[in-house]
Amino acid sequence: MERAYGRIFVARFAAGSGVRIEGRAAAHNCPALRQWLEEELEDGTERVFIDLAGCTHLDSTCVGTLLFLAKHPQLQRGGLQLVRPSAECQQVLRQMCVLRMFAIGDEAGGMPAGHENEGFWSELTCEWNDGARQLFKQNVVQAHEELAGVPSPLSDCFRQIAEEGKKELQEAHSGPPRDA
Repeated sequence: MERAYGRIFVARFAAGSGVRIEGRAAAHNCPALRQWLEEELEDGTERVFIDLAGCTHLDSTCVGTLLFLAKHPQLQRGGLQLVRPSAECQQVLRQMCVLRMFAIGDEAGGMPAGHENEGFWSELTCEWNDGARQLFKQNVVQAHEELAGVPSPLSDCFRQIAEEGKKELQEAHSGPPRDA
């Protein structure tokens, strides 16, 4: 039986930062992935390789998160590359009309030979505390805003998800109603 969510592994290489996704990439994975990649970008990384050969599914939050990251100023010129996306991943990206928005390669230029070797990689883990829950919700909203901006039959659905998420965030931020 496949896990409910996949595993994400990360590594640093001379040519950039690498991410390897195994199994089902879901919203649950995204805050840790986004935080790690944003820290890599702050440290000067200009190339990010996302290896999707072992990825069996990308949910909309994960796709929107990748789209959000690909628009980062340091990565706008093709600095984020999807490597060896599985047939399942390609199908999801096509259905969401975003396949053409990513640089895609069969090999990760700059990743050392044998980069698949487990010794190169560290697994990202998620902490679930109140701050992490807030970041999770904010990421879901931003990811779906990105997807809503892509002309597709799903744009309205993604826009609704983003709007509902914004309402939830505003309600959580304002707290419970006060008694008069």
